[in-house]
Amino acid sequence: MDCCARMHREPDHVKNFILGFVKRVGFVNDQNMLSIEGRFGPQNFELILRTYINEYVRCNECDGFDTILPMENGSFTLRCQQCGSERSVADCCNI
Repeated sequence: MDCCARMHREPDHVKNFILGFVKRVGFVNDQNMLSIEGRFGPQNFELILRTYINEYVRCNECDGFDTILPMENGSFTLRCQQCGSERSVADCCNI
């Protein structure tokens, strides 16, 4: 879950997305690593993380990654710190 800090995202948000994407049960262990029921190769995890980044981190206007994800009025808004653009994003628990 160290990648969460680099993406400026809450670990629970990333965890919920990953578990919802793979439709499996999992938890964050004592080493701060996500443990998921079942087996996943590095390619599978890379695809999942790339999907998360494209939906919840990358700005669609400037392709920048300096974004924040505040919850406003019950929904998440991706806000780019670089160009100022905003867009609504889906709740990661409802994918």
